[in-house]
Amino acid sequence: MVNHPQKAKLYPSNTFTTRIDKIVYGGYGLCNYNGIKVFVPYGVPLDYVQLKIKERKKTYYKATIHKLIEPSPFRTTPPCQYFTVCGGCDLQHIKYENQLRIKQEFFIESLQRISKLNLKDLPALSSSQPFHYRNKTQYPLSERPLRIGFYQKFSHNVLNIDQCL
Repeated sequence: MVNHPQKAKLYPSNTFTTRIDKIVYGGYGLCNYNGIKVFVPYGVPLDYVQLKIKERKKTYYKATIHKLIEPSPFRTTPPCQYFTVCGGCDLQHIKYENQLRIKQEFFIESLQRISKLNLKDLPALSSSQPFHYRNKTQYPLSERPLRIGFYQKFSHNVLNIDQCL
């Protein structure tokens, strides 16, 4: 009988270094640690990062970027001052042309999963104006204190927003 060494498990506050493989729906970077998926908010494909485990689930981990060792060529500075606080946008830290490719992949993956059609290349539609073009927005209200704006990321707290890109 062959005795295989157990793969090391990570626990909250453990760190490890890796490269982000891709973006998944919701704007999470995705990578693997010993075959376990790791979800990373604000990770960008090809970022070389040191991650810190924040939560360990049965089949995946959640981690945060502890140190950005080598930023991805797709990474950019988000233009919105509320980007990491507001729950409205997930991809502003990625260059627009790469956002289009990522959204195209989300769309194709969703269509394939739902319809079982084998779709390959559906064109992404770009805009000459990547901001200030939404045809629908929702503005939640809070009573005490009275606020109008957007929900803070991962909460139902209303964030006062002076302007939205």
